[in-house]
Amino acid sequence: MVFSLLISSAFAQERAGLDDIIKVLANPAKALNDPRCEEKNNTNVNACRSLSSAVCGIKNPQSSLRALQKKTSSYESIPFGKLTLPSLETIERVEGDVFETSIVKQSDLVELFSEVRSSMLAAIDRNSALTLIEKSAMKEKIQSVQFMSGSEYVRHRESHPNQGETQEQARLKGIRNYADKCGNGSLVSAYNQMDKVVLCPGLIQSLMDFNPRSKREILNSLAFTVGHELAHSIDASPDRFPEPYFHMQTCYNNLSEGSGQFESRGPEISADYWGSQIFAERLRADNITGEEAVRALALAADDFCSFPDDSLYPSGKARLDLTIGRDPSIRQSLGCEPPSREAPVCTMAGAIPYHPPSVARSK
Repeated sequence: MVFSLLISSAFAQERAGLDDIIKVLANPAKALNDPRCEEKNNTNVNACRSLSSAVCGIKNPQSSLRALQKKTSSYESIPFGKLTLPSLETIERVEGDVFETSIVKQSDLVELFSEVRSSMLAAIDRNSALTLIEKSAMKEKIQSVQFMSGSEYVRHRESHPNQGETQEQARLKGIRNYADKCGNGSLVSAYNQMDKVVLCPGLIQSLMDFNPRSKREILNSLAFTVGHELAHSIDASPDRFPEPYFHMQTCYNNLSEGSGQFESRGPEISADYWGSQIFAERLRADNITGEEAVRALALAADDFCSFPDDSLYPSGKARLDLTIGRDPSIRQSLGCEPPSREAPVCTMAGAIPYHPPSVARSK
């Protein structure tokens, strides 16, 4: 009797599940409004309205990162004027601490940099807003950029002192440059110093706190950061390539949320522009869409949500909502409508879909 009741109960549950599937197939639009789907639907809808809201809603506990920072705080330091810097041995030690346990190794980052550089060169070639001369100069610059670990960067700086510097002075200045962005290596950051791209080990450690599903998931997220840092070699800085970004600057100044942003923050905005294209390509290649694309962006934008506006950097919210979140390919992966006249994407050709009047530039 008990066995019979168990079978009947199991059959009833199975039948209920089948009935739910039949209802979805018969009326998918109604199913989308089912409360059981509401949370998933809202994630995608929120990402389309405000990418920062969706991305910042995914919290990184950063527990192992905090443990790393606590552990390494007692590592050797050296005086430099009024500053205290990590020693080269400390920089190497922190690198060892992170890559010993991370599923991503330094060799993976070297390979990723090569892939991102190839994607960047192709993106420059595809950009119809650039003249042939600009394309050639930008590609030459990208080809010259090197990827290094922090310790490799310091050693390279030591072996290539500037005129009038001793090797010891060059080494200490290399450590200071590294420490400005990475601390002793445990900060969540990256930088491009004189066409040398470095990822701080703390960034890798922080991504591990997301409990990544695979090495590929971390590398996809890092592709944005590598693309951003690589793009600083061709950004809108006055000593880089300011002229090709004229229409982008005009576009940002026509946005109520972006007015005046580009004058001081153009280098960061233009680097995000290229980084977004690199990241979008990774999303397409791995068919990452919808809610999974939101998660991928949360990893790519790790620590953005704590960024305020300052004299050089747009806020994390502005970066996500005005640049990254308006990239047409990223919006497609999210399942969003393309950029609109009310919320255009600012490109090197100007605003898309609406192009404001501008002075023509010859090819």
